[in-house]
Amino acid sequence: MGTNGLYVIRYRNMYFQSHHGSGGQPECLGLQVLQLIRQPNGIVIYQQEFGEMLDGLKSPSDCLLWIENGDEFESPSPKRPSSSWLYGYEIDLDRNIFHIDGYPFFSLECLPDDEVFIQSVTGHHPDENYDESLSADHYGQTACALQCPPEHKYKKPAPPTVDNSELATYQSLRCTGSQVALSDLLAISDILCQNEHVRVSLLEVMVGQCMRNSDIGRELYEIELVNDHKQLTDNQWSIAFFMASITFVPQMFDEMLQKGVHLGSRRHCCFHRNIFERRELPTGLCVTPDQRDLGAEG
Repeated sequence: MGTNGLYVIRYRNMYFQSHHGSGGQPECLGLQVLQLIRQPNGIVIYQQEFGEMLDGLKSPSDCLLWIENGDEFESPSPKRPSSSWLYGYEIDLDRNIFHIDGYPFFSLECLPDDEVFIQSVTGHHPDENYDESLSADHYGQTACALQCPPEHKYKKPAPPTVDNSELATYQSLRCTGSQVALSDLLAISDILCQNEHVRVSLLEVMVGQCMRNSDIGRELYEIELVNDHKQLTDNQWSIAFFMASITFVPQMFDEMLQKGVHLGSRRHCCFHRNIFERRELPTGLCVTPDQRDLGAEG
């Protein structure tokens, strides 16, 4: 029972954390966290308790959630706790998500029972032996097991409804003529040449290696949860720009290279830095974890 664990509560963009030096496994601390938030009106109770503490109406020593369960939370912080702990469980009251190891697993509105929880987190039934590792996808990143019922898995909310006036403007600007293939419009072939096939294969390898990096993988999940580009962190902007760079650099700088402006030169570096600092990209870009198989192995 010597495995450590971290119990985190997020509310109003503030983080409360409680360290557990032992018993951090899903069948121990994980089930305890699940059962606490799954109690009748659990979300409302948590919001009230932690809201009163943030408003200064209640001290931690008066919090029934802490007293009854023996948790000792640190002072709230705007910074998300480190994921260096062996097991981490986060109740996100701002977005109604149950995170495990920093990854969204379940919706707080439809939490699983104990058996389904263990099976979804470990990829094994509760009565099976496992090596204490969490369920993972084929990139090796923590992910909800495939056998988890879909009603329990976290799903990103639908995007906001577009105003009718904006739709009308879009419709008025659409080309009403005959349909034209994109390849014809751009005067390029819709069949990849041999060099382009090689480049695409190289990009797939590079993106795959990035997805195996735990820090990048976690940030990509966070990007999926962002509803406004203004909420993106510097790390997330850096990842987005890198993905755009390895995809579009040959086209973006082809003319510059012909004029003798080489990649790595002062002019190129200034161009790279200015785009990042202004949070602008030279083309439309969508960065999501869609490359990843969101289901887990096993």
